[in-house]
This record gives sequence, C-alpha cells and structure tokens, in this order.
Amino acid sequence: MNSLLSPQDDDLAMIAAQQYYIDYGSNISTERLASLLPSYIPDSQLAKPNALNHWMSQVGTLVWSKVKYFFVVDIIGNIST
Repeated sequence: MNSLLSPQDDDLAMIAAQQYYIDYGSNISTERLASLLPSYIPDSQLAKPNALNHWMSQVGTLVWSKVKYFFVVDIIGNIST
C-alpha cells in the first residue's frame, strides 16, 4: 500500500475492500463503491479534504488486487485438477 498512509488507513482500506469483495465479488462498480464508502469508512475519515477520492483510490486498488488474486487461484486450481 501507499507508504504515505498510516497503518490505521491501511487497515481501514483493507477492511473496506474485503467487505466490498464479500458483498459483490468481482462485480466492481465505482459508483457502487462510492455510495458504500460511508458504510465502510468512519465519518471522521470521510470529513477530511479530498477524502472520497483518497478512499476510492485505496479501497478500489485493494478490491482489484483481490479479484486478480482469486482469478489466478481459480485458474491454477483448474489447471491442477
């Protein structure tokens, strides 16, 4: 993750990405993510300047990495069987 983020920001972004992935899997929609961020990220974090863009970037990147990871795991699993 971005080294400019605090460990707490990293944790919040990871938890938000995991929750999004659990709820929607690989069906990634920036509009949906933007509408859901207030349920994933505390109000105090969203009140900061440019917060929506910041969290969209951090959480979106992590969701994409989860999708790619599970895609690769699925492909490898199919090759192994």
